[in-house]
Amino acid sequence: MDQGMRPNVVTFNLLIDMLCQSWKMKESSELFELMAQRGIEPDGFTYSTLIDGYCLSGMIDDGRELCVSGE
Repeated sequence: MDQGMRPNVVTFNLLIDMLCQSWKMKESSELFELMAQRGIEPDGFTYSTLIDGYCLSGMIDDGRELCVSGE
């Protein structure tokens, strides 16, 4: 982004998925927030990836909260 590239929802989804698979939930949450700051609308894949990552990390309440906010 610093070099003028404009990532889209697919780019963010790929990065969030990779972070979740690496158990880096804090970083994936920060990237999710960056999406909102950049005006990029998360899709079903974004939410399901984060919810799955939270649940597999034992962060059930965070996954549940995201599930409610994504409706």
